Amino acid sequence: FSQAAWSLYRQEIISWSEAEARSEGFTLKQWEQRQSWGPEYAYYRRKLKCENASCSQDSDRQMIKKSIEENGGWARLNHRVAEFRRPHVAGLRAAANTNTYAPQPR
Repeated sequence: FSQAAWSLYRQEIISWSEAEARSEGFTLKQWEQRQSWGPEYAYYRRKLKCENASCSQDSDRQMIKKSIEENGGWARLNHRVAEFRRPHVAGLRAAANTNTYAPQPR
């Protein structure tokens, strides 16, 4: 990601996390603590829908779809992509002197 893209994603994830916390009746800190894989994973897991991707060639689409379905299915692929997008830096709270979640740039 570029710094500009990272900043956009960071704000989107923070806004989404705050809305999720409110909708579930938690403070942001409480909600974050309930996310065992972290808020960024939760965000991507909810947003990702690899099964909606498209291909320009129908033969490619069929080959890819068959391979995905033979190797764990769409849910597994969505999980793996969300897992890959988790911060690779230990500790999800990057903002100094705060408990507010801030994803780390890569």
